Amino acid sequence: MKLMLRTWWWLGLAVLMLAGDPAVYAATSKTSTPAASASAKPPRKDSMTRDPYLGAIAVDAASGKILFEDRADARGYPASVLKLMDLLIILERIEQRQFSFQDQVTVSARAAKTGGSQVWLAEKEGFTIDGLPYALLVQSANDAAVALAERVAGTPEAFVELMNQRAKELGMTGTVFRSVHGLPPGAGQQPDVTTARDLARLCRELLKHKDTRTRQRGPQGA
Repeated sequence: MKLMLRTWWWLGLAVLMLAGDPAVYAATSKTSTPAASASAKPPRKDSMTRDPYLGAIAVDAASGKILFEDRADARGYPASVLKLMDLLIILERIEQRQFSFQDQVTVSARAAKTGGSQVWLAEKEGFTIDGLPYALLVQSANDAAVALAERVAGTPEAFVELMNQRAKELGMTGTVFRSVHGLPPGAGQQPDVTTARDLARLCRELLKHKDTRTRQRGPQGA
């Protein structure tokens, strides 16, 4: 348990070190050759990019004491780190007995076609809720994020409303979620935004749930 607490403590420092331009994230999420990388356009500089990081904070996980911060309230793109909010909502709903780890999730066509980092869920394939969070966090699977969001809230859009409501309750005042996976926005859409301080708040809230630290069971298919 001490090792897990130490891991999350360092996450508080690193949460926005790599967050940047959605266009850059989209480019780096694809497989590329060294030649292609060398010829790629340089990252676009805007108010949400900074070298070597946008913002950082280190927080004592137990007390909440701030040990270090630098531009901790600068708003940036969380990318897949926002899946931590997915996990929080899922764990809270299970603890409230609205769902159980053994409830079934049937993969929709929308989830199967999500794209980006994924575990290649197939339409109509079935899994227990117990298995999909491993894909969500270990593989950063966007298809798993959509499948879980649909199971919990009916649609990804409804789940995003839950994410923003929970963020408000936690005092994450610099955060606006617009997706359940953190992929770069499409045409006419706005990106997800957050801050290092807000993500540290989220991490501390997650650590209050024993399944964040101790659950050892592996994925189960159906």
